[in-house]
Amino acid sequence: MMNEDTRKKEILCEILSCCKDSTEIDYSVFMPQNIECIITMITTDASGHFCEPNDELIAKIKNKLTSDTVAEADKKAANILKMLKQSVCNSDEAPVTYTQQALRSYSHPVDANVIQLLDRPLINGLFRKYVEFDANTRWGQVLSTGIPVTERTYPELDQIINECADTLHIKRPYVVITSSLIGINAVTFGSDSEPYIALSSLLLKVMSNDEMRFIIGHECGHIAMGHLIYHNAAQTMGTFLNWIPLVGRSLSSAITFPLLAWSRRSEITADRAGTVTSCFPSARTV
Repeated sequence: MMNEDTRKKEILCEILSCCKDSTEIDYSVFMPQNIECIITMITTDASGHFCEPNDELIAKIKNKLTSDTVAEADKKAANILKMLKQSVCNSDEAPVTYTQQALRSYSHPVDANVIQLLDRPLINGLFRKYVEFDANTRWGQVLSTGIPVTERTYPELDQIINECADTLHIKRPYVVITSSLIGINAVTFGSDSEPYIALSSLLLKVMSNDEMRFIIGHECGHIAMGHLIYHNAAQTMGTFLNWIPLVGRSLSSAITFPLLAWSRRSEITADRAGTVTSCFPSARTV
């Protein structure tokens, strides 16, 4: 069975055979980034697994990218990415509920099922207030002492944040750079109506703009999916059950173990959101 990377390289060579200088390019040194994103999208199914694209789709992409040079073809690829955006996110219209967001093709199936199960007005209203209160009490000092990311303080990062929020259809989070976070770290808190992201000072020093775009996209993915609200809801239910005499601990464990499994899968969803925001045309200067 052919290796996935080998097959993707074959598809790349097939698409770029339309360029006159394609035989002169060393792809181990130079990789056309927009075209690489296209190949990743057309060879990945909704579950995140490799899938074989049909020949007709490859032929259409190849035809649209016909150019004298690979560099020119990569610029044209930005337009194709715009069209693929709709197929990746299912719709350019902003979702109005977490269930709609969960149905986005970048969400992990388990994560999507849990979000749809918990998407209830009572849970949303109650725990949104809780996480907003938690943001003010637990993270208030970080927010007040951190440096806000604005067009004036961190112009490039500010643009990345705006683009990630726009791509995932969420309110732009309030982002601060803080020395209160240890090491290379990023934390998201608040709710979809009052979202916050704190980035450690060291993170900005060691990460490139492309890497920061993925990180911001990952954090915005948590906001978009309602993870902040629902993780808190599940944890609170587990804590509450623990106080029930005799059977409380057993009931709490029954909640906690599935919660941990869900948490791992929600991180996969957030990683996919980071990939989506990294692959869209707005992510690159064309």
